Amino acid sequence: MIGRTLSILILLALITFSGIWFFSRKPAPRLSEPPVETLIVGTNAEYPPFAFIENDEITGFDIDVIKELAKRIGKPFTLSNMSFDALIPELQLGSMQVIAGGITPTPERAKRALFTLPHLENDPLMAVQKKDTQPLSTAQELKDKVVVVNQGYSSDHYISDIETSEVVRVSSPLVSTGLLTLDSGQADVYVASKSALQPFLKTSQEKYTITPIEQTGESSALAISKKYPQLYSQIQSTMSEMIKDGTVAKLQKKWKLND
Repeated sequence: MIGRTLSILILLALITFSGIWFFSRKPAPRLSEPPVETLIVGTNAEYPPFAFIENDEITGFDIDVIKELAKRIGKPFTLSNMSFDALIPELQLGSMQVIAGGITPTPERAKRALFTLPHLENDPLMAVQKKDTQPLSTAQELKDKVVVVNQGYSSDHYISDIETSEVVRVSSPLVSTGLLTLDSGQADVYVASKSALQPFLKTSQEKYTITPIEQTGESSALAISKKYPQLYSQIQSTMSEMIKDGTVAKLQKKWKLND
């Protein structure tokens, strides 16, 4: 009787062990990507010509890009306007799928978001000074200047990597705020991208001396949440088509970004 009981216990143990071994070898089920019926697109509508408010509507180059892209992938979209600093954290949470609004891919941002092919490239940084000052001849001359930049933008990253006497970082993304800081005498130079400056200098260019900064040329792309890799692949291939068929170039021309 004892021998029979022992045999049963050994058999049960073998069955249990076999079950554990079998299930441990089965691959863990993959988490499915959340379904997306409507794209939620985050933007900061204070950054013309990429995204800004006109006649109570958000418009701009990036908005036109996302309109065309959403149409091609067959999804409606809604725009969520928020501060620039909140965009990538919200993308990481998955509360939106896309950022559209003149965002430049950087190694740090690439750790937190997926970036499409750029829909704007070689957009140089420009040094803006008052008309009555000696224009810069090289970027090295910035080291002796008080420089104002919009915090978090490419000009900020660029200036952070070089030596200057002082950097004034304005929290507002508006170019007008940077120019006002320059006009008020709080800085010697304002640095921003050519594309961002263009809308503001149409009527006031005579007030400033504007010098391209050599060996600079930022790009802009759409940022996609890492929670949506399949959606990213779809958007990436669609963006590639839009670049190849000339749609992106037409939109750049519309917004005077390829002049």
